[in-house]
Amino acid sequence: MILNEEEVQTGLSFVLKDVFKKYDIVMQEMHIKLADEKLLMNAVLLYNQYHVDVVCDFQIQYENQSFIFKNIHGKIEYLFLQFPIISFLKSFLKDSHIIFQDNQIQYQIALPIQQMHMGEGYLSILLKNNQSVSL
Repeated sequence: MILNEEEVQTGLSFVLKDVFKKYDIVMQEMHIKLADEKLLMNAVLLYNQYHVDVVCDFQIQYENQSFIFKNIHGKIEYLFLQFPIISFLKSFLKDSHIIFQDNQIQYQIALPIQQMHMGEGYLSILLKNNQSVSL
């Protein structure tokens, strides 16, 4: 299955909203762009009635029943403070499904994905059992 930027944004938004809900965070808006085999993301979140701005880029893959967000770079702005994104997420997210390693995050979630590849403006997903869908 080939997903364009809008479809990737919808899918990623679904996953992130589920994670954020556990921490009383509301995603107000998110914009992504797929470029140079990276995902560029700008998001506005609401936490304790304050806006949190997120600006980051990363690569995404799926293996061993986990999404792997790697080579993560960016910042989070909360009130008048700025934090490196990885440092902030390590201190904030406490979940047995989330594993931090250097500048990457592994989110364990069992999905029928065999392989994932990011290209310029698209994300290709090959489903297990030779299930393939083209959009």
